[in-house]
Amino acid sequence: MQKLFIALFLLVAPLVKAQKFTALKLNAVVGYATPLDMSAGKGGFVYSVEPRYHLTHQLAVCLRFEQAYIQRSEILNSNLEYPSQAKLNTSGAIIANYAIGTKTVQPFIGIGAGLFHVDPSTQLLNGPSSSIYRFTLPAANLIGGIVRIGVNYSALTAEIAGNIMSDTSINYVGMNSELIGKNTYLTAKVGYTFGGRQR
Repeated sequence: MQKLFIALFLLVAPLVKAQKFTALKLNAVVGYATPLDMSAGKGGFVYSVEPRYHLTHQLAVCLRFEQAYIQRSEILNSNLEYPSQAKLNTSGAIIANYAIGTKTVQPFIGIGAGLFHVDPSTQLLNGPSSSIYRFTLPAANLIGGIVRIGVNYSALTAEIAGNIMSDTSINYVGMNSELIGKNTYLTAKVGYTFGGRQR
């Protein structure tokens, strides 16, 4: 009988513990975004909504949906710099988060990949004899990487992230000119995790 109780305890204890562990959570954060290349770029507001599924207390799979209101730097012929006319970067990404420890304060790191959409941008430049040159970078859908570090304090969260992607460029062969948009940007965000803290 004693062996039976021990066996039942060993079977039920993990299930009871699992009831105290909220696997599915929702993270909502806001903050500031800035282009990595600030030669002509401008930072702005960023927000993201992120469902998280916790495989364990430490490891979570996250689906991040983010919009960053920034103006990237656009460089013509490697020497003329302009703020982009595109002011929005939208992305969806999957990220693996790993938290250290299971206490109230939890540092974490995350790495992932996503699809980033950048709006088109047109630069109008004055030419000779009052002519106007139009240089347009088309809208782009880019695969990029995400690296982040942060800390959870109970249900509160703060993080710094790098959103790394290739540049957008277009060549004007007849004018021997190239326009490049520098897409990589950084964010600093704070927010709240709905669904309770990890225990």
